[in-house]
Amino acid sequence: MGILRDLAKTARPEQWYKNLIAFVALIFAAEFTDLNAVFLAFAGFAALCLVSSANYVFNDIMDVKRDKENPEKKKRPLASGSMGIGVAWLFFLLLLFAGLGAAFLINMLFFYACAFLFVSSTLYSLCFKKILFLDIISISVNFVIRAVAGAAAISVLISAWLVIGIFFFAMFLATAKRHGELEMLQENSHRHRETLRHYDKGLMFSLMNIFMAVLFMVFALYSLSSKYSLMIWLMPFFVFIVLRAYYIMVNNPSAAAKPHRLMKDRGLLVSGIFFLAGLMAVVIL
Repeated sequence: MGILRDLAKTARPEQWYKNLIAFVALIFAAEFTDLNAVFLAFAGFAALCLVSSANYVFNDIMDVKRDKENPEKKKRPLASGSMGIGVAWLFFLLLLFAGLGAAFLINMLFFYACAFLFVSSTLYSLCFKKILFLDIISISVNFVIRAVAGAAAISVLISAWLVIGIFFFAMFLATAKRHGELEMLQENSHRHRETLRHYDKGLMFSLMNIFMAVLFMVFALYSLSSKYSLMIWLMPFFVFIVLRAYYIMVNNPSAAAKPHRLMKDRGLLVSGIFFLAGLMAVVIL
């Protein structure tokens, strides 16, 4: 049971929420009433989760020495020594081939998107995460790739507005994450992440505000220029969700450093459900 627990921890299923962005195309293309499209979307989500977990395992293998010196990451299975490097490499290959194999069975375009996500994430692990600003841009690009992959899985096109919106939403979360890490770790932040040597809380706070403002503008412009003009009436829900997330992340650094914890907030959950229900109604009408 110990090895299974270590494998589960290394795969980081708590990070799979990032792949939920793959369902955006299903909703905006109004394909959620088509059972085949829904099945393909969920199959695509599962494949993306496997590829993502493969990247997390690879990242832990590459960073095992650095993680041993990190007060938080030293508890990870590889860094703590409870799981061997050989087992980690085998697990990495199993996850990668399972994810890409599933992607291949869905369709070739989705397979290419998953492969591109793996390459992009690997470049982040090896290089981009050490470069100022390129780290948060790379994270945001990977969110866009996930959304494009979701569209490829069900064979629909994704709007350029959605690509822009998803990119800036990810930039908002990424800068909030860096802000939270700086708040939590203080003088030890550089031991957690190399770029935190150069970032400061004031800069990250300013960027959060900029990206939040851009998000509001993109939502409004997309609503007014697309065929879903009724979506503008969902603006209050959208603004509330973003402001609520902003408030939580600014006042709770641990939630900012680990955004999946935002899902535990009742206000966000309830408003998110209402927003999603309204969005589905708008695209059907």
